[in-house]
Amino acid sequence: MNDRKRGLKYTAYANGTIPIYLLIDPHAEGCPPMTLFTEPTGTRYTYERVVPFGKELRLPEPFDAVVTDSSRFAGPVPAWLR
Repeated sequence: MNDRKRGLKYTAYANGTIPIYLLIDPHAEGCPPMTLFTEPTGTRYTYERVVPFGKELRLPEPFDAVVTDSSRFAGPVPAWLR
């Protein structure tokens, strides 16, 4: 999948200096993560925070009032449904 970590979107967003990239990956093996990438350099992100589903993730400014509560998300998608 091209949207996953270090895929096409990651590269395009880092190159475009998109300040915040939140990746929610319900297809990941094991405990699905939410990954927050910030501080783009033009080629990559310098900061990465990974939080498993079920935990809260507070976004940085200017979205610092937003807390992503993944405990309300659906669980992992079974392999046979992908």
